[in-house]
Amino acid sequence: MKKLLIAFLIIISTSCKKDEIDLTYPGTARLAVVVSGITWAPVNAGYTTERPNGLLYQWGRMYGQEYISTDTIPGPVALSVGNNSSNSSNFFTVQATPFNWCTTSFTLWDMTSYNPCPEGWRVPTTTELAVLNAAGSTWLYSPTDNPDGLPGRWFGGNHGTDHVGSVFLPATGFRNVSKGAATIRGTMGDYWSSEASGIYSSSLFFTSSGANMASDYRAGGLPVRCVRK
Repeated sequence: MKKLLIAFLIIISTSCKKDEIDLTYPGTARLAVVVSGITWAPVNAGYTTERPNGLLYQWGRMYGQEYISTDTIPGPVALSVGNNSSNSSNFFTVQATPFNWCTTSFTLWDMTSYNPCPEGWRVPTTTELAVLNAAGSTWLYSPTDNPDGLPGRWFGGNHGTDHVGSVFLPATGFRNVSKGAATIRGTMGDYWSSEASGIYSSSLFFTSSGANMASDYRAGGLPVRCVRK
């Protein structure tokens, strides 16, 4: 019995240590957050301490761009062109419906070839974003109440109090489809899902007034908050 107990404790200890390692998000010392059984990254894709909002991604592209940049190229272009490293800093503008930066239309963001998230992570599904939204949220009025001092919303458990069990999404703003112009950072957040239908891709949209599921043209530049595979 004593040997069985020791073995059981070793298994538990090993499992806990493994979870601690796995929950550290690549590129930061911050831990991921589990909300309603889904493990969320603590920062946006493309995050650095100098770029706390992360990068903005056109739907289906593995490379994100800065919020303010003059590197714009007329689109649409082929999928392979948009995901070529030589175009990593370029934002493809489009002037007409369906407002897709890509010449082909597909319904799922390719997580095998064009995943913007670190290894072991991926873009969330529409359902996963909806579950996060359903967990409740609170707009952050005080920029001192999150690690990077940014406005945005806390989603998940205790979102309105000590934020234990909640994840913070900054109000990153977006880049528009026709010019790639930077728009309303600090007052709005709109986060991509990995799924599309028709000419739109689904997203989680929020302002200080509330949060809801939405849809956007694929040529728009939006942030990505990765989830664990």
